[in-house]
Parts: sequence; structure tokens; C-alpha cells
Amino acid sequence: ITEDDSELEYTQTNPLSFVKEIIDVWEACGKGEITADQTVYVSASDTTSEIDKEFIFDQIKDINYCNQLQSAEYNCGAGEDLELRGDIDLPAVVLISCNSERIELII
Repeated sequence: ITEDDSELEYTQTNPLSFVKEIIDVWEACGKGEITADQTVYVSASDTTSEIDKEFIFDQIKDINYCNQLQSAEYNCGAGEDLELRGDIDLPAVVLISCNSERIELII
């Protein structure tokens, strides 16, 4: 966390719980009907030092949520609901932002 991040209000989470935070924001925004966002601090774990779309959608598939939050690229539904502009090196502060088209992870 940098000095600028000290002013942010955020939830602390681990890599597996981070996927739940993404789902919670997606549901809070009505799966794209309204704008919503949440800032989270994702810590590294013994097994995970970075998060990419494949990691996220492996978790989404494990809980059979592909009909709600989709990525055709990762064989999880037909659409592309999640935008991630690069891998997330952990630990990291991430803004989960949802708009009318998709959910975006901003590092």
C-alpha cells in the first residue's frame, strides 16, 4: 500500500475470497444495470502471488456461476463480463468497478 492508498476505505481479502468480492459487486450492480464499486486489498497467500482472468474464472466455474458472470475466452459462458488489463501482482489494492456493460478490475 502506498502513501496515497492510506486514504482509501477498503476491505481486506485473500485471493480466493477476492472472487467472492467480484461476485458481490456484480450482484450489487444488478449484473450491469447500475454502477457500483468496491476497493479491496488482496493479500498474497502461500499458493497465490498473482491473479489473472484464468484464476478468477477457474473459481467461477467451480461454483457454477458462469451463467451469471461470463468469459467465453475461459469457457465460462458466451459473453465477456470481466475486464482485467493485466495480471494482478499480490499484494495489491484493487478497485472492483461495475458499469452498464461489464465489471472492471482496476489496479
